Amino acid sequence: MKFTRASVAAMLMAVALAAAAVPLKTDPAKSTISATFTQMNVPVDANFKKFTAQVDYDAAKPALAKASVDIDTASLDLGDADMNREVAKKDWFDAARFPKASFVSSAIKPAGAGKLNVTGKLTIKGRSANVTFPLTVKAEGGKQV
Repeated sequence: MKFTRASVAAMLMAVALAAAAVPLKTDPAKSTISATFTQMNVPVDANFKKFTAQVDYDAAKPALAKASVDIDTASLDLGDADMNREVAKKDWFDAARFPKASFVSSAIKPAGAGKLNVTGKLTIKGRSANVTFPLTVKAEGGKQV
């Protein structure tokens, strides 16, 4: 039962970005943060139900972008109440001791049309790691997502 740093970081940044350079609060009804992990060599996808995110993003100046995301670790929903309780236990997220996972960007750099490379610090269970991952930005309904 392992999460890769890149997959967790990517799930943390899978939030809606608007095209204005002001702090934004994501709309949880239109945003998803998900995790993919392997259980017995089978990929398992699940969504976190509770999270907050703040993003400063200007499509004309992506290198100035900043993002921070906090996730309620006990909110991972695997579609089964018993499994949800299991992933909150010590062997997984240890949600009682570490109720939040977080990501704070240190750089968001252009990487081609509609693509960005995101670097920052991912913290899970009190341990932090520097991670870099690709992010795709596209126009949808007059907003950047």
